[in-house]
Amino acid sequence: MLDKMKDTIMNIFDIKANARKAAYLVMIASWLQIIASIVLAILYFSGNTASTNAMVLILIPVIVIGNGLLMSNAWNILSDRARYMEMLQTIESTQQLNTKLRVQRHDFINHLQVVHSLIQLKEYDEAADYIAEIYEDIRQVGELLKTNNPAVNGLLAAKQQRATEENVPFHLHITARLDSLQVEGWEFCRILSNLIDNALYAAKENEGEVHIGLREDINSVYFSVENDGEIPKRNLEKIFEPGFTTKGERGTGMGLYIIKDTVEKYKGRIQVSTGKGLTRFYGFIPLTSLKSES
Repeated sequence: MLDKMKDTIMNIFDIKANARKAAYLVMIASWLQIIASIVLAILYFSGNTASTNAMVLILIPVIVIGNGLLMSNAWNILSDRARYMEMLQTIESTQQLNTKLRVQRHDFINHLQVVHSLIQLKEYDEAADYIAEIYEDIRQVGELLKTNNPAVNGLLAAKQQRATEENVPFHLHITARLDSLQVEGWEFCRILSNLIDNALYAAKENEGEVHIGLREDINSVYFSVENDGEIPKRNLEKIFEPGFTTKGERGTGMGLYIIKDTVEKYKGRIQVSTGKGLTRFYGFIPLTSLKSES
């Protein structure tokens, strides 16, 4: 688990290095265009027509290449920034889970002392009720630690906390250990996070609940997110298109598109089914390294 966290931190350092590299290339391209423009202006005002024409021929590809570099590196910076923010959220979720575990460990002795005192006082019914209350809290944390991926555990803990705050029943059905996951932890969290956010939104609107499933076999890891509420049939064909949203101004329409793009990058597949008052997104990602070269 520590190795996975180290990988996430190293990825953050790589992103920062890439951002610096992109910034340097942008600066170089900008200075080349400025220098070429100054030289062209000098030649023009000095009346050297032949040299001016030659400089124009040189300046045109410089401007084209320079602007190409500017746009390319601007896109890389924006993409890396989004990746950087997702990694920070992954680390923050893991830290929150770690804090919850430490608090629970700290309280465990206190709980034992209370139970012991109640038994000594022969308050057996009160002791049983007290154990039932603390068991539920321990059980929930235990469910969150079923995988060996700290990023996923942290994400599920954060989403469970949000579901509790919004009074949405949140059920976990997890048997996957995720030891051989080929997807970067932060990318798998991106998939789950977008699906769970959508499910929580829909479940809250329909006063329903959310079910999260993770399982695996020797070939693939399988995921599913189910919530109360249906998607209109007319929207099913457009639901993975960029920009399509049913949330109005509150939605960007990019979440499901990003999920589909990420899943397919690793040669996986995602599908959706809706009916009988339920909506379920489900899919798989191969455990072997079949990532698309594109």
